[in-house]
Amino acid sequence: MTDPGSPKSRSLPAYVAVILMITGTIFAGWISQVSIGLHDTIYDREFYRCSLREVRLEDEMRAMLIEYAIMESDRPISIALSDIPMIEKALVSAIDEQWLKGKLETILADAVAFVLGDREQFIVKFPLQEKQALFEREIRREWRAYPGYARLQELGIEAPDPTVFIEKIDLPGEIAVIELTSLSELDEKEQAAITAIRGAEPEFQLAPYLLIGLLLPFSLLFFGVIPGLKWLGAGLFLSGLSLFLLWNQMESAVLNYAPVALEPYGLSFLAAPEITATVYSCARDAYTGIHASFAGLGLLLIAAAYLIQLSLVIAGKLRKD
Repeated sequence: MTDPGSPKSRSLPAYVAVILMITGTIFAGWISQVSIGLHDTIYDREFYRCSLREVRLEDEMRAMLIEYAIMESDRPISIALSDIPMIEKALVSAIDEQWLKGKLETILADAVAFVLGDREQFIVKFPLQEKQALFEREIRREWRAYPGYARLQELGIEAPDPTVFIEKIDLPGEIAVIELTSLSELDEKEQAAITAIRGAEPEFQLAPYLLIGLLLPFSLLFFGVIPGLKWLGAGLFLSGLSLFLLWNQMESAVLNYAPVALEPYGLSFLAAPEITATVYSCARDAYTGIHASFAGLGLLLIAAAYLIQLSLVIAGKLRKD
């Protein structure tokens, strides 16, 4: 078949065929890029671990646990943290960063396993009884550091023991944030979303190979080797470039939607601007490499077509000589 770019083949059907080929390649490339990107983000546990290293959730998690500890306290005397700074300081010290990091990694692993269908339960609990001894030790330390305590010692007066006070502000044994024992406990939309994610993984694995695998032979057979490589390359280049440019358009929508999406799970603190922006940036970095690969492959195919064309011209001239 003649090259649609040559003077003899400049007909409407030829132009339509080229446009359809490039358009089809662009859309097929989008699907392939999204499929590959999902495997590098949603379906890749390492992506979550990398994101967790980039995002510091410890401070937000500590603040949430302190708030829950006050709300769920079953002690007869309710004490406002804002009125007694030493309690807040003791809680901050007891709920330490290393402990929180360990719990966060466990939560992350469980959440990914639940979404991908590796487990049917997703339960997030913080056993604060593990921190009770440290909390009491910190209270006693803060108690001695209290200005009034030092003043009593100066006056030779025996300072009161904080034991009775500590008994009134015991930490709750356990804080339950999420208790999903089955997928059916979610509403229909959330169930449908997770079911779709679980079921789509095998399809996403095959999509890039099927789409590109079908387009390449079709392009070469229909247009011929040189024009086929050109049009396929043009489509892949435009596909990678256009999807990369769409990231700037999606950013505000994603960042604005995150709080709404996480609110039903009690995880709206994860949608803090700096956290959401960091996770989004990690995902964008993963996709940017994929877009660049598609655009680069497109340019490579175009260059290959012209090199073949040039080699044929040189070979033809050599035969004439």
